[in-house]
Amino acid sequence: MNRRNILTLLSLTALFFSTRITALTPWAGDEEERQDMAPVSEERDRTAQQGVSRAVSGTPLDMRVDREKYRLDPGDRVLVSLWGATNKSFELVVTPEGDLLVPAVGPVAVARLSLAEAERTLARQAANAYRNTRITLSLVALREFRVHVAGTVKRPGTYLGTPADRVSSVIRLAGGFADSASMRRVQLRRAGLPPRLIDLQMFSVTGDTTDNPSLEMGDVITVPVRGDSVSVWGAVRKPGGYEYRPGDTVLRLIRLAGGLRDDAQTAEVEWSSFPVDSAPTVVNKVRLDRLFAAGSDTVVRPGDRLMVYPVAEWRRRQSVTVEGEVRFPGEYSIIEGKTRISDVIARAGGPTRSASLVGSRILRRRVQAEPDQEFLRLSRMPVADMKREEYAYFKARSRELRGYLSIDVGTALESPGGVDDAPLVDGDLIVINRARATIEVAGQVRRPGLIEFDEGRSTQFYIDQAGGVLSNAHRRGIRVIKQGTGLWVKPSQDLRLEPGDTIFVPEKESIEWWELFKEGLLVVSQIATTVFIIQSVVH
Repeated sequence: MNRRNILTLLSLTALFFSTRITALTPWAGDEEERQDMAPVSEERDRTAQQGVSRAVSGTPLDMRVDREKYRLDPGDRVLVSLWGATNKSFELVVTPEGDLLVPAVGPVAVARLSLAEAERTLARQAANAYRNTRITLSLVALREFRVHVAGTVKRPGTYLGTPADRVSSVIRLAGGFADSASMRRVQLRRAGLPPRLIDLQMFSVTGDTTDNPSLEMGDVITVPVRGDSVSVWGAVRKPGGYEYRPGDTVLRLIRLAGGLRDDAQTAEVEWSSFPVDSAPTVVNKVRLDRLFAAGSDTVVRPGDRLMVYPVAEWRRRQSVTVEGEVRFPGEYSIIEGKTRISDVIARAGGPTRSASLVGSRILRRRVQAEPDQEFLRLSRMPVADMKREEYAYFKARSRELRGYLSIDVGTALESPGGVDDAPLVDGDLIVINRARATIEVAGQVRRPGLIEFDEGRSTQFYIDQAGGVLSNAHRRGIRVIKQGTGLWVKPSQDLRLEPGDTIFVPEKESIEWWELFKEGLLVVSQIATTVFIIQSVVH
């Protein structure tokens, strides 16, 4: 290898390494501009990591591009297609000057033209270069541009946007609203136009995109601090306080509150206005039906309050619930005070074959929910401190099934419209029991449990079937607990046992003999002392 070749090789090597070093050297531009572009770089890195390129045909859109409305600008990528005598296509980018550089035609000015207008302009200018050829223009990828976000957002700065993005999108890129931010007075400044207020809270409620416009190159978005408030209460879907926005009206506030409920009175709405000075509060009545009909509206002021009255008892849904052994258990609508037990059970398909109307009952939950203040008072009191009548009341109430109607469901179905076929009220619960062909024997017996029911048998029969009583059983305390009412009944020859009843044999109370002896000794000593005193007085 001669000297000249060696020098050439060394020069190429030096050029290669200088290029690599330049590529790896960090950008050393102005510090303020670098900080200003940091969010742009961060956003580019974030989208790259997610596998999303903002400047490709896959840019997410929220609607179809309208060829008559979408206006081209620098950075838009289009496809020029030739059809006919010449068949070819060119993918071109609108230059910073707003032109398309078309082969054999030259620059074609398309900035601010709609896609359809640009296609017609291109067809006219290319008519001589491409004869007997049809030319079409298609949008391949949206342009990217900078948008500036300032004010009460979490990360103010400059961000990349496209014409498919909206004001809410770039605010989301800026970290979203800060805690004290205004969502209803977002300011959008656009070149050549006066500042515009954007109501993003209204957009979140109604979805109207006029309150959330698309972005354009050079937009500046400023989010101010939240200001004064107004409130809407009553029969609206989202009652509460809302930020005041200049130009707010009665109907606009009702829209912001989600609109009227179905039970709202539109004839009269109370509008309270609180003057800034010391003047008294002004309360007006507004007829919404007239505002809706006339298409007019009334402007409100900061601090105003609207109250939309509901219609009393509007379409109140009155119903009862049927559970247990009916063909179609569930909830059934009623007319309170008119619909009877037999009506609802018939609508529920009637009792099944395994149903037992004995012990089936109606629970009036409205009454059950009402507290028994006297029972609550006694439940907090020691039994030793109760009077005799108080203890009797407490014991009876503790055994009672509170809220159950004193009726016979079987009789109600046999005699519709009779005394037992009582009218129902909203919230009642109808429970149709399953037939139980057993009697339960519990307590101090040898084999407590269920005994097959045998019509006409006595209480003693079932106790014997359970193995008889134990030695510590309290025979005189045996009671029958009726399934239907929960009452404790003393056994007798006239008592008729029914399936589901429970026979309870209690245990004898244990006797503390030593305590009894001491008490007896104390009584005897007191009597002896009394006799001794009397004798001493007599003698």
